Amino acid sequence: MRKKERRLIVAFYTTHDAMAFEEYCASCGAEGRLIPLPREISAGCGLAWSAPPDDE
Repeated sequence: MRKKERRLIVAFYTTHDAMAFEEYCASCGAEGRLIPLPREISAGCGLAWSAPPDDE
């Protein structure tokens, strides 16, 4: 079983918003990646940004 770790999750309204945020974070060197929206959250386009909580 995988050990659970705390993550910052940001949900997006549209896929375009998610991809624009991914591009912005890459240009800033921010750690994180796009993931499918976790089942516990129902919002937006189905994509979310996942990053360590200290990168808030």
